Amino acid sequence: MSFSGFEIKREDFLSSMVVFLVAIPLSLGIGIVSGVSAESALIAAIVGGIVVGLLSGSPLMVSGPAAGLTVLVYQAVQDHGILALAAIIVFCGLFQIILGAFKLGSLFAKVPKSILHGMLSAIGFIILVGQLHVLAGERISGKPFEVMLKLWPTFEDAITHATYIVEPVLALGLLAIAILVFWPRLVPKLSWIPGALPAVVIATLLSFNLEMDRLSISDLIPTAKESFSHFFSFEWMDKGWVLLATGLAFALVASAESLLTARAADILVRDRDGESNRADSDLNREMMAQGMGNTVSGVLGGLPVTGVIARTSANINSGAKTRWSTVMHGSFILFFALAWPELLGHIPLTALAAILVVTGFRLLNVRGLVKTFKAGFADGLTWLVTFGAIVSIDLLNGLLIGLGFALAVHLFVRNPIETKKKMKRQLKKVSDGD
Repeated sequence: MSFSGFEIKREDFLSSMVVFLVAIPLSLGIGIVSGVSAESALIAAIVGGIVVGLLSGSPLMVSGPAAGLTVLVYQAVQDHGILALAAIIVFCGLFQIILGAFKLGSLFAKVPKSILHGMLSAIGFIILVGQLHVLAGERISGKPFEVMLKLWPTFEDAITHATYIVEPVLALGLLAIAILVFWPRLVPKLSWIPGALPAVVIATLLSFNLEMDRLSISDLIPTAKESFSHFFSFEWMDKGWVLLATGLAFALVASAESLLTARAADILVRDRDGESNRADSDLNREMMAQGMGNTVSGVLGGLPVTGVIARTSANINSGAKTRWSTVMHGSFILFFALAWPELLGHIPLTALAAILVVTGFRLLNVRGLVKTFKAGFADGLTWLVTFGAIVSIDLLNGLLIGLGFALAVHLFVRNPIETKKKMKRQLKKVSDGD
């Protein structure tokens, strides 16, 4: 297919459909965890697909609302209110545009992987323990370890007080997890369909005539108009400096996650096409594209946007060739959300919780910790310090503690060891010369 000067390849159209099916349930689930509306999550998915997709320096990477920022968003909403969130996300976008314009995107490639992996694992843990309660029909707030300690009473209540073996809400959630995990083995011929889609569809169909919490969603246009008018009323100006600092924190975390995903996308494309000499993504252009996406998403009431590895891998593995796959997936979400929003209102929250439980478990990535320790004890310790600080305190302070610890290790442990080794090599050269 070709339209006014550009060509849409068949592979792009097919892969865009697959990414669209992945993006809908994941976006809605992330909206719930972030403490905002489903509409905000869909707006971010649309902006991430269309705006970032058109400008991206990593053409096959797919952007949208991501699990990596849910903790920051939830905390910002609790501290400053939902209306201030728009200003924070706009500031985040403007910072990213400035960083990209000054070609500072490559700096994020130097952030130690142990810190990034520790951050993602901590986010996975927080999502996992929180959504296990939703899976059983409860909503529990508090510090992650407190929420974890309340898991047993929640599940005991869902089992011992059930009319059947377990409460229907928990049974549907567990069924959705089983479908999500075993879908490729259960139906090999349809393994190209992401397990999240059949998990949500089957759980929704079985939930009819059952009493349980469901997704609440309305038209996107009133949400976008209301956010636009609130933002330009500048009611948030009395907290301007605080929101500016929070926006900077958002920008640093979002940029690190996006550029890490861009680097992963390069590897996936090389492995798929067997092109070892393929050019890397333009990280500075990608930074500016992410900034534009966050600026637009913030004004329209959407969540912050980042590159998302789950959608990116689905896009690449489905055969995408150009950026039009990403743009079309965003267009499909826009059309679906405007034409049939009422269909999404039938989805039980336990089905979305099932997707997030699996997502959180994968982000937790215990095997990654083992590999990190094998690579070096200092790296493993940095992972643990970052993880523990984020889970115990909050994301921003936890990241700062992780960075401080990594810097201390570099200055006081690695540098002296490397200097000592260098001196030994020089002395050996001198003695060999004598």
